[in-house]
Amino acid sequence: MPDFIYACKIIVISFPEILLLFLSAFPETKTLFPQFQIGFTPRLRSPSKHLPLQGFSGNNPAASGVIPVAMQSSFHPLLQPLLASGRLPSLVAQLNRVVLAEEEQRRDFYAWLDEDKKAEFVLGEIIIHSPARAAYIEALDNLHFLLRAFIKAHFPGSRLFREQALVRLERSDVMPDLVFFQEEKAAGILPDTKLFPVPDFVVEVLSPSTEKYDRGAKMQEYAANGVAEYWIADPDKKTIEQYVLQHDTYRLETIARTGESLSALILSGFSLDPAAVFEF
Repeated sequence: MPDFIYACKIIVISFPEILLLFLSAFPETKTLFPQFQIGFTPRLRSPSKHLPLQGFSGNNPAASGVIPVAMQSSFHPLLQPLLASGRLPSLVAQLNRVVLAEEEQRRDFYAWLDEDKKAEFVLGEIIIHSPARAAYIEALDNLHFLLRAFIKAHFPGSRLFREQALVRLERSDVMPDLVFFQEEKAAGILPDTKLFPVPDFVVEVLSPSTEKYDRGAKMQEYAANGVAEYWIADPDKKTIEQYVLQHDTYRLETIARTGESLSALILSGFSLDPAAVFEF
């Protein structure tokens, strides 16, 4: 029932003419839409008028329904083609269906997942991880040991977790190999926390089965959700790639090889030679 109500809200708020018919046919549902009480009458579309923007009134220049050019430029660049399209309402409706479907899949994922499973939900796809290779395990162990020792000594109050921490992103739930939370976010992590916030720093150790996600969908999700620094450690090439967030995308800062030094951005003062990670 909550999903039905949510879907109804999306439809009727997006199309006010449907709202009037809906409330006329089912007056008992008015309590679902407190913003549309007595005294408010949605303006209907007409060929000669724009639909007014919700939240604008009085002498506001946007009250006519026309989106000012300056405001249009403030929208995310990905929205610009949609705003310019004559099919905007139908495209928005399609996106809403995708979001609702993903949320339902996500609830099913939460119900299925338990402490014995290592799996992730990435953009609507469930990824189940297979047993790891020795090279992966040793590289992860070494990185965890080095980072943990430094954090304990220099960043009191912050937290570092490995593998089983399920991080909730806007469209995905992932278990990065290593996640670091600065003190402010760490303060909100309690002993019974099972869904973790967006971290400040993420490390992924590549394996043949996860590389396409670590370099693809998961990397894009980390950037879109504001993870400031991202490392990709490759046990086969013995390299660590360092990515730094720039707007909504990552900029490759460096690729460190054995014999070279890699300095962290978020963990000021921390540096390592990849040899300490990959050479056993």
